[in-house]
Amino acid sequence: MSGRDVDMHGGAAKGANRLLASVAALTARARGREMAALRTVLRGDSAWLDDRRRWAVGMALRATVVAVEEEIRAVAVPQLLSIGEETLAERVETLPTVADRVISEDSESNRRVAAEVVAVTRLRLLGSAIPPQAPEHHDQPSLLARLAERDHMMVTPAAMALLKAEADADNGDGSGPVILPEPIRGPLVWRVAAAIRLAIRSSGKMEADALDLALCDGARRSIDNHSEDIDAEEAAMRLAATLEAAGESLVEMIDQSLADRRISLFTALLAWALRVEFSAIRDLIFDDMGNGLWVAMRAADLPRDMIARAAFLLSEAGSRHDIEALADTLDTLMEIAPDDARAALAHLTLDSEYRHALRALAPKWVGW
Repeated sequence: MSGRDVDMHGGAAKGANRLLASVAALTARARGREMAALRTVLRGDSAWLDDRRRWAVGMALRATVVAVEEEIRAVAVPQLLSIGEETLAERVETLPTVADRVISEDSESNRRVAAEVVAVTRLRLLGSAIPPQAPEHHDQPSLLARLAERDHMMVTPAAMALLKAEADADNGDGSGPVILPEPIRGPLVWRVAAAIRLAIRSSGKMEADALDLALCDGARRSIDNHSEDIDAEEAAMRLAATLEAAGESLVEMIDQSLADRRISLFTALLAWALRVEFSAIRDLIFDDMGNGLWVAMRAADLPRDMIARAAFLLSEAGSRHDIEALADTLDTLMEIAPDDARAALAHLTLDSEYRHALRALAPKWVGW
């Protein structure tokens, strides 16, 4: 938090400052969810995932690991065949999946993989559960379709890229593989390669060396092939930047995107308006114990009715935010100046890897 009090008097000032102060514990709560994510998947130990969402998260995590494993094998097997190691190649090809072994490892990097998969999958499911809103006109196409149909050299391709990314990620139930950020995906790739290696016993040093080289090449290829992946989150952020550059009102687009059930675009537009990363707003959406999401909306200067409408739609979709409590504090929230709200969220403008390192090394010291 910025450390400055809101310039008001009496109870209003105290209420506003309490709202802003509640944002300070956001990082600690995000760390708690990250630590619990793997436990949630492995043991079903969660009060914030119902059975359907827990199943989807578990399937998505497994599918993400299996996809990496298949890429490594697809490189390693031909390489082994090319040097005459037919038997070894067959063992690599027919080896049962190592996904369960990789997932069951309770490590820091594994917890980060699980946390990302949980967050992405939950956001997908939340978006699909938002109640459909009747368009202003009966035959009006969706927001993204309208943007894609524009004859605009920047907006049209950016909207089409988001449509494609969402279509690629949508398998109907949220259980598909997740595109991981490189800092999270890289360590996973090497763990999968190591798990394959440990599952295959070599008969001698030459065979072991050949297997090691083939698996390393497969891992490097897997990392290189995905270095420029664009998922729905990245595509949405690019569209948000493009819309602002094209002179569109981000406030209006934020409202329309949620009404159109485009949760990725809603998240990206709010993130872009505040100049924070997509994951920062995603954390606020799932931080049902705090007021960070409402403070972020105030920081973006959203009007009262839009904040109330967003809270209602997210609640109807299954968000665990207490909208009755928001109704009681909405007047106080609107008394906060957008600049003060931005100051309370200033730490979210820092790089996510830096914030992750801080809360991993000293979770009790970091004040936000």
